[in-house]
Amino acid sequence: MSIKVRKFKTKGEEMNNRKRQIIRAARTLFIEKGFMDTSIVDIIDAANISKGTFYNHFNSKSECLIAILEETREETMNRRYEIGLNEDLSNVEILIEQICVIIHVNRKTNLLRIFESLSGVPDLGIKEVLNQHLLKETMWLARRLTDVFGNEIEPYSYECATLVLGMMYQTMRTI
Repeated sequence: MSIKVRKFKTKGEEMNNRKRQIIRAARTLFIEKGFMDTSIVDIIDAANISKGTFYNHFNSKSECLIAILEETREETMNRRYEIGLNEDLSNVEILIEQICVIIHVNRKTNLLRIFESLSGVPDLGIKEVLNQHLLKETMWLARRLTDVFGNEIEPYSYECATLVLGMMYQTMRTI
C-alpha cells in the first residue's frame, strides 16, 4: 500500500525571488526597528529594489507584514504535519513536539520581536490577521488535545488550548 505524503505549499515556494527579497528585508527591519518605525522607503533600500517593485508585490507595509505572518504560519503547520505523519496522533510526545514547533519557528524568525512592535498599531487588517492566526492556533490545539486525551475533554478543549497557548506565549516573552 502506497501512502501519499501531503505537503502544504508554502508561500515561499510559490512566490518569486523579488517578493522573498522584500519579505526578508522587511522582516529584518521590523525586528530591528519595529513595525511602526520602519518605512516603505527603509524596506525598499534594504531590499535594494525600486518603489514600483515593492508596489508590484504589496499594496502597503501592512500587507508585507501580513505576508510575513502567513509565511510563518504555513511553515509552522507544515512542520507539525510532518511530525505527525504516520504517527499515532494520540501519543502525547507527538503533541508536545508539535506544540514546540511554534516556539522554534518564532525563535528562528524572531517573530516575537515583531509581535511586540505591533502593540498599539491601529491597522484593523493586521489585528484581524493576528486574531485569525490565534483562532486557528487555538482550534488546532483544541483538536489535538482531544486526539490525545479523548472525547471526554472535548467540552473543555478550547479552554485548555487557551490556557496552554497563554502560558506558552507568556513564557516566550519572559525568556
